[in-house]
Amino acid sequence: MQSELASLGFDSIALDLPAGEPEAGADRYAEVVAEAVSATDDDLVVVPHSLAGLYAPMVATRIGARGVVNLAALTPEPGSSGLKQSKALSGIYCAEYRIAPMTRHDDGSTSLPEDIAREMMYHDLDEPQIVEALQHLRRQYWTAWIEPYPLNEWPTGLQYAHVACEGDRVLGAEGMHDGAARTNAPLTWIPGGHIPMLSHPQEAAAAVVAATRAW
Repeated sequence: MQSELASLGFDSIALDLPAGEPEAGADRYAEVVAEAVSATDDDLVVVPHSLAGLYAPMVATRIGARGVVNLAALTPEPGSSGLKQSKALSGIYCAEYRIAPMTRHDDGSTSLPEDIAREMMYHDLDEPQIVEALQHLRRQYWTAWIEPYPLNEWPTGLQYAHVACEGDRVLGAEGMHDGAARTNAPLTWIPGGHIPMLSHPQEAAAAVVAATRAW
């Protein structure tokens, strides 16, 4: 998707975030992003995917970003947590994903079995893409999911937009509409499953750019 963004005139940085750090919460994730963009004075936009949406507003505030475009991503609720949100609104996740068996480790982390990843996340990728993606599966710690959202209210002046995927087997449509309603922001639907950066990069890039140009 980075090449598609570049073709539209936008530079981008794709980050490896500290999902493998047991204590990493929203503040730690924001720190990592801030370090990555510290050398740029560009007009910044945060484009979180999936769980990363929970700490995107905090990241945006930390780095002085103009806005957030959720790409198949969760939306936080100030004063709550992802766990509490999922209990209050079961439709945040698709029913099949909610009951999909995860591998639970003694250190509190979980990992996604390859067959579940293929079925739920990579179902619309071609085989070489799937093989490559499976090599990047890793353990996930859940501090950022369990901790309350660190900010008490939405950052003033932060622009928001949402891009959701019609074939997403992880995040449910109800959750996507809820996030858009709570942020009073537009919701755009594009083809593809939960990883549109690989399955539909042109559509994903175009939707992200269109959202920023509408602000």
